[in-house]
Amino acid sequence: MIAEIIENNKKNFTTLTSFLAVLHEYIECLKTGRTFEGISSVEIKRIYDEYKDLFSSNKNYYESYIQRKANDKGYYYERNGKYFLKPEIINNENLHDLSNYQQRIIDLLCNNNNRYREFQDTIQQLLDNPHPAECYQFVLDLFKNKDFHNFGQLFEILSYSILKVYFESFGFTLNRFSVSFSNDGGMDFISYQGIYQVTAGPSKEKAKTDLEKLIGVKRVIVITDCSPNVINLYLENPNVTEIITETDLKEHFLGWLYRKNSLYNNHLLKVVEVFKFELSREIL
Repeated sequence: MIAEIIENNKKNFTTLTSFLAVLHEYIECLKTGRTFEGISSVEIKRIYDEYKDLFSSNKNYYESYIQRKANDKGYYYERNGKYFLKPEIINNENLHDLSNYQQRIIDLLCNNNNRYREFQDTIQQLLDNPHPAECYQFVLDLFKNKDFHNFGQLFEILSYSILKVYFESFGFTLNRFSVSFSNDGGMDFISYQGIYQVTAGPSKEKAKTDLEKLIGVKRVIVITDCSPNVINLYLENPNVTEIITETDLKEHFLGWLYRKNSLYNNHLLKVVEVFKFELSREIL
């Protein structure tokens, strides 16, 4: 069961580190012969922060990380304000096995951190020695990147980086409201006259949810490629002024920046710079 939890969350720092914090306390109780009487969110945060510092992460702990897994399909149950690992997760595991799982998680987080550093080094090399064709190919290949635990996160950063540089070349400003997965209320990017909503893997249900947010506010929808039926659902709404698809991002916006790129006005270098900055807000 623990092996499955690790595998399912191997690219998700917050979920894995929150689980590691609870497991850490449970193991410490076993080592000292104490009865595990649950762990409060405050205590989880303390242990979480120790691992956060160890891996130089800026991903803060929020109790919602534990709360949303304290259900029938989750890893924990809550009693009197304290969280416990579900019996079926730990009943058949001895101290030796649990310690091995703990080390496995630590090694995994360490490896993830090293891969991220290598990825940042690759970006920095592009910035230090920019070449239009290489920058273009790097950005284009990001649409196929599998290293992110959630493609929606990557797609939002990537689409913002491209659109921001594109619009700035015409004298317009586009700002990113917040980092992914925060309570942004449907505002992913903001322009002078409206908002941008970003959705990866849109469906009829997701389109309905998007359109129910901020009713009456004009918006541009930024989505990965999907069926005409889903696109029509968005376009039928009077508040949707335009739709930008993944193909549009690659062929129209990024393609235009590539064709217009020059040593004096290095659009593609700017795209990489914005991507690097926004990435650091999400991952570190």
